[in-house]
Amino acid sequence: MLPGCRARCFHRGCWRHSTNSTSAVIAATKELAEAVPVDRGAMVLDVGSGLGGPSRYLAATYGCHVTGIDLNSSFVEAARYLAERAGFVDQVAYECAEALCPSLR
Repeated sequence: MLPGCRARCFHRGCWRHSTNSTSAVIAATKELAEAVPVDRGAMVLDVGSGLGGPSRYLAATYGCHVTGIDLNSSFVEAARYLAERAGFVDQVAYECAEALCPSLR
């Protein structure tokens, strides 16, 4: 666990001031980024990145570089497409990989 990070109650806490899942995910992403903190140019690994919403949010808000990994190749393909459409191809990258993959260390 990261110092100062409240990861154990992270998902429950993100609904505190949210009325839908999108705002809850943004609130959770923001809370984690502020706890770490994420600085401009930082390298972030998004494990279980799904469609890449949090990755794009981090890149847009904090100016960091994000590598997202997911086991679902359809999600990876969709995340790449959405990143391209949003103009974040220089800041985010997505791979179909396992979090414990030796190449990610």
